[in-house]
Order: sequence, then C-alpha cells, then structure tokens
Amino acid sequence: MYQLVNDVQSYPQFLPGCVGSRVLESSPAQMTAAVDVSKAGISKTFTTRNQLTRNQSILMHLVDAPLKS
Repeated sequence: MYQLVNDVQSYPQFLPGCVGSRVLESSPAQMTAAVDVSKAGISKTFTTRNQLTRNQSILMHLVDAPLKS
C-alpha cells in the first residue's frame, strides 16, 4: 500500500477524477506533490506535503487547496 500511495505520478491511471499529478519537491523523508482533479467541468488542484516513513506510513498535510476550512 505504501508504494501505491507514494507513486504520485501514477495517480491519473487509477484515481477517478485525477487528471494530473506531479512531485514538486522530494527527499527521502518528505515529498511535496500536487494533484489535479476534474469532475463535471470543474477542475481543482490540491497540494500536500507528505512525511514519509519508508514502507510504513505517509502522513499527508494539506498545503494548498481550493476549499476553506
């Protein structure tokens, strides 16, 4: 499961509504990634900073999103 979630570039192949994804920054312990989603003509981009514990866990922190909390 770790490898699947950490393979950001492959998201458009298996995540419904995902039309693009890219790694913005990467190190062994952290990754910043952006995911583009589109549904019913509405497109949005979400950016997360992910803390990586190799082959164990990924802790995602939302950095930028079109939604307000």
